[in-house]
Amino acid sequence: MARIKLDPDRRIGTLDRRVFGGFVEHLGRCIHGGVFDEGSSLSDERGYRRDVLAAAKDLRIPIPRWHGGNLVSGYHWTDGIGPREERPRKMDLAWSTEESNRFGTDEFIEYCRMLGAEPYICVNMGTGTMDEAQAWVEYCNGTGDTYWTDLRRKNGHEEPYNVKYCGLGNEMYGEWQIGALSAEDMREIVLDAHVECETHDLTTEASSWPHRVADLGPFDLLDLSATCDAEGRDLTLVVVNRDPEREIKTTIQLADSTFEGTTTAYEVAGESSRSINDFGRQAVGVSKHSVEIGGGSFKYSFPACSIMVLRAGMAG
Repeated sequence: MARIKLDPDRRIGTLDRRVFGGFVEHLGRCIHGGVFDEGSSLSDERGYRRDVLAAAKDLRIPIPRWHGGNLVSGYHWTDGIGPREERPRKMDLAWSTEESNRFGTDEFIEYCRMLGAEPYICVNMGTGTMDEAQAWVEYCNGTGDTYWTDLRRKNGHEEPYNVKYCGLGNEMYGEWQIGALSAEDMREIVLDAHVECETHDLTTEASSWPHRVADLGPFDLLDLSATCDAEGRDLTLVVVNRDPEREIKTTIQLADSTFEGTTTAYEVAGESSRSINDFGRQAVGVSKHSVEIGGGSFKYSFPACSIMVLRAGMAG
């Protein structure tokens, strides 16, 4: 039987909440008919779905990324600003659908403000240009008397948005991406920053690009992360079972402390390691069940090829 031992006093650092960020993608009903649904009885006067907003707030997303998908590689941000009735309706070349552009930069920033989240925009690295990306940043953050800054003001937003985070494209390594780029191509585009510091060699052998994660193994079949709140009373475990065929029975043990009460475990798993979801069938889903965790340890069986999230209380 495998064993996981946790020592609440051995803390290696503080987790930045931005790792819990998400993305907003123009795919299916994520944006149109989801986040933004003009004319719906479920929406406010601006078109934002109240029920979706309430659910998103419950997730406490610190930083949403937009566009969060393949559309961005053919997206020109100027199509999504100004009066909605005047915005061009265009083909979404990534998904072969039509994009109304009625949800654009200003709507995204407003939604982030409603969520209490930090906006993160993703620039077009497929059909876009450096000038286009620079203009977008200036539209969002400009404070002077420039064309793009004044255009934001003209569109009803006097104060700069102060967007701090910008991403360079979406999955540019993928052959499915408009304007896909190799690692060598990306090296020519991104800044080559010079850093002087101590180094750590992962391997003594020469490596070539692209790197394969599998080449860095072997890995433990159970991959675990554990976090707790500042008071040390609330523990969260995330465990991945990498074995594609076998469940792994495990004892989870606390050092010098005890678990409290009953908790709920959430599992993400499918029928097999090759199961995938598509628009017609959900073969991978989330299940939840109660777990008795009183005392200094408890036993848990992790299904094959699964992810488990468990939140547990610890005695003070």
